[in-house]
Amino acid sequence: MNIYSKKLILYLGSAILAISFLFLFLVLPKFEVKIKDELVNNISYAYKGFIKNINKDFIQQHKISSLNDLKKIKNRLALAHHLSLMKNDNIEYIFAVYKEDNIYKILIDVSDTDKSNFDEIFFPTEKEEKALDRIYKTKREAIIFHEAGETKKIGITLLEPLIINNKVQAVVFVDFTVQTLLTINKLINMLKLFLIFVISFISALIIFTIYTTLKVFYFKKKAYMDELTGVYNRNYLEEVLPEINLQKYVVALFDIDYFKKINDTYGHKAGDEILKKFAKILKNSFREDEDVIVRYGGEEFLVLIKKDRRNSLSVLNAVKRAVDRIRKAMFPYGKEVLRLTTSVGVLLDTEKEKSLSEAIKKADVALYKAKLAGRNRIEIYEEENVYLSITKINNLIEKGNILCHYQPVVDLNNSRKVLYFEALVRLKDDDGTIIYPNSFLELIKNTYLYAKLSKKVLEYNVDILRKYKNIKVSVNLSPSDLINETLIKDAISLEEHIVKRLKFEILETEEIKNYDKVLDNLKRLKEKGFQISIDDFGSGYSNFKYLLNLDIDFIKIDANLIKNINESKKSQELVKAIVLFAKNNSISTIAEFIENEKILETVKKLGVEYGQGYYFSKPKTIEEILEEKKWDI
Repeated sequence: MNIYSKKLILYLGSAILAISFLFLFLVLPKFEVKIKDELVNNISYAYKGFIKNINKDFIQQHKISSLNDLKKIKNRLALAHHLSLMKNDNIEYIFAVYKEDNIYKILIDVSDTDKSNFDEIFFPTEKEEKALDRIYKTKREAIIFHEAGETKKIGITLLEPLIINNKVQAVVFVDFTVQTLLTINKLINMLKLFLIFVISFISALIIFTIYTTLKVFYFKKKAYMDELTGVYNRNYLEEVLPEINLQKYVVALFDIDYFKKINDTYGHKAGDEILKKFAKILKNSFREDEDVIVRYGGEEFLVLIKKDRRNSLSVLNAVKRAVDRIRKAMFPYGKEVLRLTTSVGVLLDTEKEKSLSEAIKKADVALYKAKLAGRNRIEIYEEENVYLSITKINNLIEKGNILCHYQPVVDLNNSRKVLYFEALVRLKDDDGTIIYPNSFLELIKNTYLYAKLSKKVLEYNVDILRKYKNIKVSVNLSPSDLINETLIKDAISLEEHIVKRLKFEILETEEIKNYDKVLDNLKRLKEKGFQISIDDFGSGYSNFKYLLNLDIDFIKIDANLIKNINESKKSQELVKAIVLFAKNNSISTIAEFIENEKILETVKKLGVEYGQGYYFSKPKTIEEILEEKKWDI
């Protein structure tokens, strides 16, 4: 469906809505009486629901188990607070009574006038007494209607039992009035005026939308173009994402090698000039009318290459041609001439992917491999788990073909200062090929192999900590790991100097089924001295029970909130709320997925203390990290 079809549907929908409101305006008087009756019933129902919730929340929150508990002054004051929340102009009296020796007495009274005192005898009317007797027998609420004749008012008394241990211990009275005739007539007249306004507004909106649509189309291209490079920006990608037929494209990610060093050495102005010329080479290398070029990150460009009438070889030739042109190009800056290379990750088999986002992730995996292999090369994504099986994974784990790459978590106010390094597991095939977790973790999830792998990863990192005395690392634990008694005992048995430098990050990517056991083992780890971080906070599950029941040290804010933080106001507000909550509870915050300087500056402004992402470093072996000598460890 194209944008014009969407606009047409919007216009037709608006017209239908306007006609519907007009019909409602014409038939409204016929429903006036019915609306009046329904209004009274709905008000009664709303108050009943409110009292039921107060009943339930109050008893649970204050652990009330008997009438004597209710009589305690602390609980009576708390109940008074709950009942006071219901007050409005229609309420005349709100109070609660209890029965003692067949005499009704006041438990609490929050009425604004004629307020009674605790233990004062309550004399119910005949209707009220019958209702009270029925409530104590049936444990069900009651409603008493009071017709007031020419006063044009209807009085309603709601009686709701407070049930504790399956026994009625007290009854809440709510007395209120509804001005039926005057109020309903006013409401109907207001509704008529509202409908006239809505019909006029929608009609005007249709005309205005047609006008602004033409205006928007005129400026649309500019809004979707990257001002610096002249190619599309990520706003355009978000716009066309639902309309892209992924099967017709090959996905390629181009990244300028060592661009950060160029920026640091020659300054951002030189960097901007390089980006402009790099983008120009890409535009000259691909078809303007069929291929799509997007500035995807700071120095990263996404190219969607149309497959129509092209086989895989011709697509790769187009990518290779662009890479060769970049290698041969001269990038003059002042008196110097710079030469560039580029790393490229390509996904050819896009037919297998459910979405463009997933396709881009796989192209990014290939790009990462290109950089890991020395940069200045093209890597094609291949499904590594095609040849993986449970048996093979088990064999690799048994042989100890496990290693971890490490990514630093840094102080955002001093990016050389490392808080700790997160351990990221990989498997190593017999031929030396590195197998990444997306190829094996899903296969072994909820199997005995997952527990075996977790144990091996813990042992691997303990060995690293024993070998390198100055570093600190974190190991990821899933909820299933936290009910693995063997793993917990192994951790608790570690020496004190290891415990001080080993942290655990609790993954929230699976639902927790045994909260009590998980929380108990987390408390044992905390008592031993381990620091605990909640990973992917704000993703799908966000198990706040951890925060309520444990002294958590860190919250790692989910990458999905961070990566779009400069395009999404909602993401910014949510991150701001998480940071405020964390600070108020003495919890440190860590932002994942800091991919560029713009994201870094935004999360710093929002008050996040620590960060992690490719902007600082991609995952590397501990030996590579120490060889760089760039971190204050």
